[in-house]
Amino acid sequence: MSVLLFPDNSPVAIRQPKTDRLILARLVEGLSKDQEFRSKEVTEAHGILVRWADFYESGRLGTLTETQLQGDFLSEVFGKALGYGRAVENEDIWHYEQHRSIGGSTPDAVLGRFEQDADPDILGVIELKGPTVHLDRDRSGGRTAVEQCWDYLVDTPTECRWGIVSNMVSFRLYERNSTRRAYEHFTLQSLRDINVFRQFYALFHRKGLIEWTFKHPPRAVALLEQTQNRQREVSDELYDAYSENRTRLISELHHRQGLPLDDAIEMTQRLLDRVFFIAFCEDRGLLPEKTISKAYKVNGFQAVTNPRWQSFKNLFRIMNTEGTNHDIPYYNGGLFAPHAVDDLELDDNWTGFFTRIGEYDFGEEVNLEVLGHLFERSITEIEKLKESNFFAGDADKAEEFATMPQSIKRKHLGVYYTPRELTSLVVEYTIEELIRNRFKTLAVDQGVSKKEAEKGVVPETKEYWSGCLDILRNLKIVDPACGSGAFLFQAYNLLEQAYQETIDNLGRVGG
Repeated sequence: MSVLLFPDNSPVAIRQPKTDRLILARLVEGLSKDQEFRSKEVTEAHGILVRWADFYESGRLGTLTETQLQGDFLSEVFGKALGYGRAVENEDIWHYEQHRSIGGSTPDAVLGRFEQDADPDILGVIELKGPTVHLDRDRSGGRTAVEQCWDYLVDTPTECRWGIVSNMVSFRLYERNSTRRAYEHFTLQSLRDINVFRQFYALFHRKGLIEWTFKHPPRAVALLEQTQNRQREVSDELYDAYSENRTRLISELHHRQGLPLDDAIEMTQRLLDRVFFIAFCEDRGLLPEKTISKAYKVNGFQAVTNPRWQSFKNLFRIMNTEGTNHDIPYYNGGLFAPHAVDDLELDDNWTGFFTRIGEYDFGEEVNLEVLGHLFERSITEIEKLKESNFFAGDADKAEEFATMPQSIKRKHLGVYYTPRELTSLVVEYTIEELIRNRFKTLAVDQGVSKKEAEKGVVPETKEYWSGCLDILRNLKIVDPACGSGAFLFQAYNLLEQAYQETIDNLGRVGG
């Protein structure tokens, strides 16, 4: 992971917390190392962005408005640096236009392919704000810059995939088929670093977003497809290994160690939950790096026949003990509390799977959605297994199921998991719509006309935003058949965002 040499911690520039990358970082970093990004053209483009960064650092950029800056910013950054041609350059084809109306709305600029006497091929929209505007909080006509950008995307044909939101000190790239929580983000100051700039250039350049070359799609299109494919692959790979090893361990505890089936299942699940939790925390910076690897690599001359398993049991005990000196924080949520699983005696061979779990990238590739799918499939599969007779016979029958391909397992058990896209849509059309309507009703109650409220106009008062906060506090969401919690996870993300925006706006009006 690259370290920013020129970080910008300004509230209007930084990435919002608990948001995701649109594209896997390693894919963008890998592409940006290609020779094509070491050309004179890239160096000159970098110089343009550095001059804007100097302008920002001098303090003068912040004294000017969007209206004063917009034309020059678009012309220099998107025109000269990023290669989007303009109609005034007298070319047969140009790539961006300002203030072109689409579907009854008018973005600050659109990207695409434009020709005289031909229908425009619009592939992206740009929502531009001034350098002091907070993209997620400050509103114009009742809408934040991000909301305005998504409104434009809704109004455009499906071919228009890309939404760019910028306040000139930060740049965001959204994709219409992804969620608002996922975007690529760069600050103007970070672009001083030539390596960071090459990544920015690879994505935001004309060839990154709208131009096919030699039958190859734009770079961002290809990278997004690679990201989605890899996340599907890693989800399937991880679950195959998880399902196989879980079935074998249940069989070991049930058939060979004589535990009742329900106890064998519960102990296996708790053990694997512990290892997954450690792997997740390790890659998210919540535990020291290589915690799992260190537990696996025991010293020689041990007095026990299963030193690796004993080492993992020590790790579990340390994580449940306050005030240890192992640089490992105390986790008191109950997962590592004393349990019958701590009394098990397992052969060291079982710990090999623990290290395989630790080798996955839980920072990006195994994100929360992938984990949600894994646990949803896991819960459904285990319930179906209890109803079936796979553990009713001997260990050989369980081994047969463990090594069965996932497609056949699903057919046997009728296992189904909910795609993220579906849960996101359900949340959008239920909870988000409900919150939006209640906020509109409150605005009307406080004097805004229904017509204006429909456009997103709200009273900029402490009373209004306090009322919105009360609406959120009184909202209760129940999912009785929650499974892995995929719907509730998406609902939580939405509520967290709504709370944050409401609290920010309340603070802005003196609340």
